[in-house]
Amino acid sequence: METKEFAIAFVEKYPQSAVIMSHFREATGLSPAWGNLTRTNLIAFVRYLKEIVSPSSARTYAAMVKSLVNDYREEVDIPCKKYDEVLTLKRVKSINVFLTELEIYAISKYNPLTITELYVRNIFILGCITGARHSDCVNFNEKNIIGDHIIYMSEKTKTRISVPSSRLTVRSIEQLRVAKPVNEANFNILLRKICKKCKLSGEMKIYRAGQNMEGEKWKFISSHTARRSFATNLYLRGADLYSISQMMGHADVSTTEGYICCGLREQSEKVMNFFKKFE
Repeated sequence: METKEFAIAFVEKYPQSAVIMSHFREATGLSPAWGNLTRTNLIAFVRYLKEIVSPSSARTYAAMVKSLVNDYREEVDIPCKKYDEVLTLKRVKSINVFLTELEIYAISKYNPLTITELYVRNIFILGCITGARHSDCVNFNEKNIIGDHIIYMSEKTKTRISVPSSRLTVRSIEQLRVAKPVNEANFNILLRKICKKCKLSGEMKIYRAGQNMEGEKWKFISSHTARRSFATNLYLRGADLYSISQMMGHADVSTTEGYICCGLREQSEKVMNFFKKFE
């Protein structure tokens, strides 16, 4: 019996995660085939995942690919003999950027030069103020606007999510009717150009993908920054992690904790009085 091609075998095993095959294609410029699973291509694939999704998701996606290769390793010749090393991502606490409420407002006021810029701006803003994943934002339409909430079924987790709406949310969704979608790699390139024009240029020091990095803030912004910004800004306003978790569609609050990109928020007077007792 003929061995199934890599992409076909992956989609059969993980039917809800077929987009990962697109990520491989975008990361390497090659089709997801057994013969293309070289060390160089797998490293490029992993780096791309770390750029466009959260660390936990990148670790999960890489593990899925590794699991499939393990299933077929006796049937096919894998160019990268140490694929398990490349596809095993350590659980490392990253230091990422988030956008403040004022920075989100600045992007919302940016005047797009093209229909594609309009699309990128609105999808990113929707992520910032609804907490929805990029894969959900791109599918929003007026049917998701129900009363004063945005209600949708998450593409990834198949759970129903309800988030308070706003005039900016509604306007951004309505403008998607004239959208011109782009793939996620080009989305991030154009998003960074918009952020640079909005003068998000403060110097940042972050830790990502096992490396310390420095540079202007706009250089480190991607589609996933939207969800980090949503979680962090709600946390800074005093929202409890459980509520944030529910609005983001997380099954576990510990996952939500990984999206908080700031230190301790300002404590309430009641909390501070605890310390004053010991002066």
